[in-house]
Amino acid sequence: MAGLQTRHFLKAFILFSLPFLYNCSAKLNVYLEAKEVSRFLYDLKTNLYLVRDGIVAPVLKTPILSSMIPPIDHRIKDLKFRFNGTKKVQYSLNFKSSNETIMRHPTTNIRLTGLVPRKTKVFRVKFPCTGKVTGEALLTINISFAEVTGSQIWGPLSLTLRRNCVADKHKWTNTGWNSSEQGGSPLPPPKICNKRCNRRHVMRRFCLSDFVIKARMESEIMKNGLPRLRVRILRMYKQGRVKINNRHQLLDKRGMEITCSCSNLKVNKVYLILGKEDKRRRLLYLDNFSTAVDWSKNGKQYIRANRKNNSCPQRRTP
Repeated sequence: MAGLQTRHFLKAFILFSLPFLYNCSAKLNVYLEAKEVSRFLYDLKTNLYLVRDGIVAPVLKTPILSSMIPPIDHRIKDLKFRFNGTKKVQYSLNFKSSNETIMRHPTTNIRLTGLVPRKTKVFRVKFPCTGKVTGEALLTINISFAEVTGSQIWGPLSLTLRRNCVADKHKWTNTGWNSSEQGGSPLPPPKICNKRCNRRHVMRRFCLSDFVIKARMESEIMKNGLPRLRVRILRMYKQGRVKINNRHQLLDKRGMEITCSCSNLKVNKVYLILGKEDKRRRLLYLDNFSTAVDWSKNGKQYIRANRKNNSCPQRRTP
């Protein structure tokens, strides 16, 4: 799960859209089904509507969406959208990759222009990585709709998502990536770091995280094509349902904004790590909603503060 902040994002998405929504005569629906949403927002199971009963969310026209949703994992190669309409509505699709060296321009299994079906139909958008280099690209999906009579036109609706890609060949040493053999470099730190590491935020993450540990960073490795962090457990402060090893532990790396500076975790450095667990796969992971605080700077201080005021609200599960 991308964390409770992801749930808060969806609530904000709906609330922000309500005051600015406009209706149309054709009952048009365009959405990602809950099962599909959970593929890149992990355990979150909520339908994500671009248009619902002819009501459009203009928040899609702002960059807020792409900045709040974690990057799509490199193993996810497509997304399945669903759409339907009660009247004759024409659609037009357009796709774009921000960096063709990292990711090819997306394609779809339906025509780029046509009529919206009366019955709900699935169309798939594919966005394959080139496998040449490791990096992050922006996936942009533009959709426009218009009634055949021309009485209603909406769009273009623009959905921009971040997409991680990994080069086909990798070799990692304790000193870093060997770019001469793997043909690229690890995911670079984001140009704009949105990470918050103040005391109030970290205390809140204590309550929202599934596990909290003090650990020494040993190396970053590739396992089954996925970047993972190998750490040595020094102390455990919080544990969920997934068992944590006493000494060495592998953590899936699912984001780039993990440390306070958004840089990569440094080898041999000790961190206070607040992360999440994937109960279905029985593994631990770090995403952009996780936090790794330098122990020598503020990590030790935050642990002491948490011990003095350990008051997390009770978590309710449906």
